[in-house]
Order: sequence, then structure tokens, then C-alpha cells
Amino acid sequence: MEHPLPLPEPRATPYPGRVLVLAPHPDDESIGCGGAIALHVAQGDPVSIAIATDGALGDPEGRFPRGDYRERRRQEARAAAADLGAPEPAFWDLPDGGLRHLLGPGGGTGDLHALVRAAIERTSAEIVYAPPRLDTHPDHHALGRAVEEVLASWGPGRPRAFAYDVWVPVHATLVLDVSAAWARKEKAIGRYESQLAYVDYLRVVRGLGAARTIYLPGAAWVEAFAEIRRGPRNASDHGETRL
Repeated sequence: MEHPLPLPEPRATPYPGRVLVLAPHPDDESIGCGGAIALHVAQGDPVSIAIATDGALGDPEGRFPRGDYRERRRQEARAAAADLGAPEPAFWDLPDGGLRHLLGPGGGTGDLHALVRAAIERTSAEIVYAPPRLDTHPDHHALGRAVEEVLASWGPGRPRAFAYDVWVPVHATLVLDVSAAWARKEKAIGRYESQLAYVDYLRVVRGLGAARTIYLPGAAWVEAFAEIRRGPRNASDHGETRL
């Protein structure tokens, strides 16, 4: 018998703890969970950000000087992190558009998995934010898959993990009122001039942030997350990710 999908858990503040944010490209961290980052910082949680790719494919029409484009994107990410109150991100400088080639045979043994595991261990993360595995962008999918597979093999002390909205909205299991941090989130996104030259991401996140208030009518802006849990995967399950 079919049942309605469960309502997401509403929260005014994020779960406390040491935080690791994993982003496929410079800007995904601010778009997907910039409000959560700012709220974690405000409540005194240590926050680390790791950006997987160098973002080199983000200027397909050559609107910016090629020689310093990768550094331009790093500088944008540094400024965005500072706007959110977070330290400078770690840059893995992996090939933009190539994360799927770093998953290793069968998944679970490639370089991307090793980098994810090392980042979690290095930061002693208790909470991880990552892109969803069910995403249409190959890099988002690959990093989301790597996070799932690393955590599936984790022993005691496994961190809680949450997938954030990027190209594909997640089926939310948790919604967070980020109204108090929204101005900082928009300022951070505004730092990514190289990307705003192509897509009006501020319009995109405002649409998502407003739509998600259906679960929190008293909030002006909301970010949504799908907790990555243990359990069997069902191809028809569009709800929370199951490890």
C-alpha cells in the first residue's frame, strides 16, 4: 500500500558539530548550503570547505582571461567563504568535468573516495554536506556517489551527512530556516562573477529558497537537505538517500 512521503524535519538552527562542506565546483557550496554554513559559524561550529574541481570549464565562451581563470575562481571562492564567516576552502584542483573518472573500478577505491575519506578524517567532521548522488551534472553525481560509498563503509563514529539542492532539488528530509543568514548567502553567491556572467544564480536560489518555505510558512527563506542514511537503495526511491 502506498503511503505519502514523510514531511521533512523543520529546524530553526542546524545540528551542532564540526562541519565539512564538499563542493564539486567553486560556487556549489554557497548555492547549496551557504545559509547553513553561515548559521553553523554563528553558533560556533568549526566549518571546513573543500572544493573538488578547478572550475576550469566554467567559461565556455572565453569571456575572461584564460591565463588566470583557475585562480580567478579560487579567489571568488575565498571571498565567498569569508562572506559566510568560514575559513579559506581547501582546493583539490581536480579536472573540471572529470570527477566520474576518479571513482575507481566498481566505486569505492578511486582517488575521489580517498580524498573524501581523508577530508572527513582530517576535519573530524561530525556533519557533512555534499551534492546529491541523484543529480544531472556528472561532477555533482560523482562526488555525491563518492560520499555515499565512503560513508557506507564507515565504522563507529560515522558523521551525519546531508545532500543539498544544486541542479536537482532533493527530496527534503530536513528544512532549515536560513532567513537570518540569507543576506550573507546572497553576498557570497554574488562573489562568483565568472558564473553569474552565464547564469543568474541569485534568481535560481531565491526561487528554491522561497519554494522550500512551504514547509516553514513563517520563514522568509529556507534551505532543504536530504539526509544520507544507511539502508537498501531502491531505484524508485526519490526520497532520502539510502546507503
